[in-house]
Amino acid sequence: MPSSLSTLDRMKTLLLVSVFKLMSCLPFSWLRVIGKLFGRMAYFTNTRNTKVTRRNIELCFPELSRDTKETLVKNSAIHSSQCVLESAWVWFKSVDKILPKFEKVEGLEHFEAAKAAGKPVVFTGAHMGNWEALLNWVAQKTPSAIAYKMPKNLAMDPIIRKSREKSGVKMITGNRAGVKQMFDCLLQGETFVILSDQRPGKKGGVFAPFFNLPALTMTIVQKLVQKTDAQLLYFHALRTETGYKVQIVPASFNLEEQDEVLFAEHLNRGLTNLIAQHPEQFEWSYRRFRPLPDGYEPVYRELS
Repeated sequence: MPSSLSTLDRMKTLLLVSVFKLMSCLPFSWLRVIGKLFGRMAYFTNTRNTKVTRRNIELCFPELSRDTKETLVKNSAIHSSQCVLESAWVWFKSVDKILPKFEKVEGLEHFEAAKAAGKPVVFTGAHMGNWEALLNWVAQKTPSAIAYKMPKNLAMDPIIRKSREKSGVKMITGNRAGVKQMFDCLLQGETFVILSDQRPGKKGGVFAPFFNLPALTMTIVQKLVQKTDAQLLYFHALRTETGYKVQIVPASFNLEEQDEVLFAEHLNRGLTNLIAQHPEQFEWSYRRFRPLPDGYEPVYRELS
């Protein structure tokens, strides 16, 4: 545990980890039920995450009726809570316990075709379903690395790292040395995973539409694909009744597009098309539209 943490932070983290370990001992089906209960509690108590979720859904789906949007907010809270508890289960279970939860894979032929052609693969996607479980699946299919951002709670870093690395996936941070590792990984024919629905630093992104608003969108995906001649595939692990279903969809736009904004627009359109098919499983509590370009009013200002 990092020495820079205060005693209170250490105690909070130890308590959190203890709860996660306890949860991981429960049957997977129980976690789904408990997650559903926690999600409903989060919705009815109108937590901060619920407020952000509601605002994002209002911004992205203005055409929906008020009742439909509220139903989506509630279902999103349920799926988010289930994701947290499932992730705790994934963190403390062995890979051979996790893999049977993947009941179906759609679109695997796109990945196999790219590998048969000798092309490296960049898997991208959104934070939907359960991405922690998904990493265990992809690492068993191919030598893999993933873009990694340190969690705000630094004490969780070794736990997350240990969990992900047990599957064989390599963790690469976004600093200068890390970016070089990303390219090296692909040039060696490996697979790189980067979830591109979250905002980069201002120097690492451009504004491009995400649903109905401009969102700061990472440009590293374009650089990785074009400089290594990689195949770009979208993927996610959707929650089913008793496990997960992996879906793989090839990017349907010109991967040689040189304009950063146009590439980012296409990248986001691919993400939002997939999100719109299962919006309840997307992580709406993330403040995706901060910052906005000049001339736009902040959309989260009054949310406590």
